[in-house]
Amino acid sequence: MSSGAPISEYPFVRTGLLGFVGPGGMVFVVGKMDGLMVVSGRRHNADDIVATALAVEPMKFVYRGRIAVFSINVLHDERIVIIAEQRPDSTEEDSFQWMSRVLQFMFLAEVLQWRAQTTPDHLLFTLLNSRGTIANSLTCLQLHKRAEKIAVMLMERGHLQDGDHVALVYPPGIDLIAAFYGCLYAGCVPITVRPPHPQNIATTLPTVKMIVEVSRSACIMTSQLVVKLLRSREAGAAVDVRTWPPVLDTDDLPKRRPAQIYKPSNPDTLAYLDFSVSTTGMLAGVKKNYCWEVEDSYTGAPGIYTQALPSISINQFTHNMSHAATSALCRSIKLQCELYPSREVAICLDPYCGLGFVLWCLCSVYSGHQSILIPPSELEINPSLWLLAVSQYKVRDTFCSYSVMELCTKGLGSQTESLKVNEIYFYDC
Repeated sequence: MSSGAPISEYPFVRTGLLGFVGPGGMVFVVGKMDGLMVVSGRRHNADDIVATALAVEPMKFVYRGRIAVFSINVLHDERIVIIAEQRPDSTEEDSFQWMSRVLQFMFLAEVLQWRAQTTPDHLLFTLLNSRGTIANSLTCLQLHKRAEKIAVMLMERGHLQDGDHVALVYPPGIDLIAAFYGCLYAGCVPITVRPPHPQNIATTLPTVKMIVEVSRSACIMTSQLVVKLLRSREAGAAVDVRTWPPVLDTDDLPKRRPAQIYKPSNPDTLAYLDFSVSTTGMLAGVKKNYCWEVEDSYTGAPGIYTQALPSISINQFTHNMSHAATSALCRSIKLQCELYPSREVAICLDPYCGLGFVLWCLCSVYSGHQSILIPPSELEINPSLWLLAVSQYKVRDTFCSYSVMELCTKGLGSQTESLKVNEIYFYDC
């Protein structure tokens, strides 16, 4: 003891080991002092972490079991680092898949922060315009910094609290993705909403108003162009614009960083709301428990494969999607579609609900692959845009809807052989 008095009648030796005295005077050793790490107020034993990593089939990927564990300061917090020596005969994809199983990330916001620190210049998103050229792009660090600024805006200008709902009314693009992660950083619950069509405000704006009201959104985040549309004379004739919640323009962001990034206390905390609009104009919410039915099918033509995406079976509608369910969904898509940081994937889907939203906004951050984003509206201007992008970027996998395939594949009879040679795979939703 500090006073110098003996703690027992038995002599003790300073060994640096951690343990306790159990029944019958037996000493139970549980670790070593030099392997003890305190991260976010929790104590971790390096030996336990190494044992956890070694329990996930290490012989196929780790050279002679060489694993090191230590802690470092990352952004605003201390984090645990695991380093493993890769076997010479193991591929990057195999090793990344093994490391993903070891880490078991729970929250998407944490994954983005980790990627911003470890691979800041890695390209996550590339947005194409109707000409097939790059309209915008985002690296891991750029997305993280933009999300931080949006989080500050929500807290300072919107005066929002943890758990407040925020409607994201953006056209398909990079701004929608950044706004989503800005909400996660601030602890708010985002709801993606398709913006009203400028040429058909009378029909499309009431649907936007209905989603905002049903979701009980505390504010609306959007671009300056959509703000003008929501406050236009045509909008006033379609809905009561005086009842809109506060509208925040993300084209003018603060330059400060948040003092702290929100971290959910429970994996079952609500992450986002997923609404879809049926053909009759009715709203449907998505239940957080997803049932996956996965199957592979082959077309009659050799060399061209069609793989059905995991389909979602929804029995009861509840308007919530927890952080745990979100990570489980991204993980299922990652493993089924073999998505890794070295992969490039072309996506031509509406990003407002269901798998279209998950593939557009979530999967690249979780898996690390580059998503080449093709807004379906751009195909109205250039119907060949999707196939041109697949060819230009030499993309092996692409996600699209049946309507996109039908629009783009008309008149492709003369190009069937070239598609076979390129071994292009089609994932249809």
